[in-house]
Amino acid sequence: MLFFPRGISRELIGEVRYVPQRKDREEAIRLVVKELFLGPAEYQNTLLVPRGSKLKAVILRDKKLYLDLSKSVILGHEDQSSYVDKVYNGIEKTVRFNFPSVKEIVITIEGQTPFERPYGS
Repeated sequence: MLFFPRGISRELIGEVRYVPQRKDREEAIRLVVKELFLGPAEYQNTLLVPRGSKLKAVILRDKKLYLDLSKSVILGHEDQSSYVDKVYNGIEKTVRFNFPSVKEIVITIEGQTPFERPYGS
């Protein structure tokens, strides 16, 4: 199940999608998130992230998942913090639904937590 925003309300709606099974949990998560980035099949739903957005890294350690996304995820949006929250919510809802053993999710963009001051500044 993948979750996409629907219409103007941007409410997250589940969409059934079949993704190949993998024994390696990191690889399974990578496939699901990449499928999410491809966009919805149902015409009422909209893209969660802009076309061309990339999943740069997936690391799963002790039920804690780290995902690193490309900066194209947030470029071109006026209200970036609100938009990033919606992206994070869609990714988290999708991951938690498909991988309930994941207890914590950390999402970064180009290795940085969005809207926090970079280290050393």
